[in-house]
Amino acid sequence: MPILQIHLPKALETKINKKEVASALSNSLGETINSKIEDTKIYFNFVEEKNIFLADICLTESEGKAFIVLKVYILEGRNIEQKRNLVKSFNQHLQKLLNLNGQEIKIIISDMKSSDYAINGCLIYDK
Repeated sequence: MPILQIHLPKALETKINKKEVASALSNSLGETINSKIEDTKIYFNFVEEKNIFLADICLTESEGKAFIVLKVYILEGRNIEQKRNLVKSFNQHLQKLLNLNGQEIKIIISDMKSSDYAINGCLIYDK
């Protein structure tokens, strides 16, 4: 089950159609890594701060430009070509839907081992 966290400036909260963005990102997952769209969880996080810290990465809003950080959690096993296609598709959709250029979009992919992810108290590894 892929999990997406999308971090956006608070100023965009009323300007975007979250359902449209979520649908486009879910479709990208389905088309590029054969993920079930209905299994995708997407969380929007609108931040007021000019700086957002994600692990050891600091992204700063400068000169009124928006920043977007999309964190993608997927089970390991996808090859590099699938990941290339996924980030390209995400980037194209986000540019179009949010009227941004590619420099304003950051994507972080985290591969999860099946032994590091559980649903309802049961590791995916054990299923």
